[in-house]
Amino acid sequence: MDTQTTEPENENYYSYNSEEEYVQPYRTLSKPALVALIVGLLSTAALLSPQLLFVPVIGLVLGVASLMSIRAHREELTGAPLAWAGVLLSAGLFLASGITHTVIYYTEVPEGYQRVSFSLLKPGPEDTSRGLPVSSEAVGLNGTNVFIAGYVHPGVSGQGRVKKFVLVPDMGTCCFGGQPDLTDMIEVTIENDQAIQYSTRRRKLAGVFHVTPQTKKAAGGLEGGCFKLDCDLVK
Repeated sequence: MDTQTTEPENENYYSYNSEEEYVQPYRTLSKPALVALIVGLLSTAALLSPQLLFVPVIGLVLGVASLMSIRAHREELTGAPLAWAGVLLSAGLFLASGITHTVIYYTEVPEGYQRVSFSLLKPGPEDTSRGLPVSSEAVGLNGTNVFIAGYVHPGVSGQGRVKKFVLVPDMGTCCFGGQPDLTDMIEVTIENDQAIQYSTRRRKLAGVFHVTPQTKKAAGGLEGGCFKLDCDLVK
């Protein structure tokens, strides 16, 4: 009697423990880890423009944050391989993009040309007090070879390939159109056989820069400005 009552109890006990031993806790996939991987893949866009270098930075931050979260909640979260993949992709593409754009920046200006920007053309307080509508630096560039980057104003959109257009400094003016400020427009005339089709991509131009009295009309139906560029190279 004693033996028969003890054996079933022992069997039930070991059976119960045996079940408990093989039960695996349910873990959910970390959403930030998945997003980090997706952003890491999208970081290839940073190779196209330095303005997109923020994409791999976001991927790197998300990846590191998700790894820390997974480590702190190992029994609840999974997805560390995805997070690591996102971190490695973002870090690698950030470095590759940074090196690529640095090399381009220091080698893209043709020999004999000076890099300038639209911000250099804007008048400062001293220029304004002297009644100058443009900066003294812009006046000093008159007749020199310059290299400048910007966007084609959409005033020539729908005109096919053009040799005359207005260059503006940013995507806001480029995409939304309208009349740019006086120092935010350069009237460009391509002097060689090149012609361009309107697009929202960033253009890099080289040519002879001129500061002239304000003209009445420019390409695309805009009011004219004070800056002109006789362009001999379009990138």
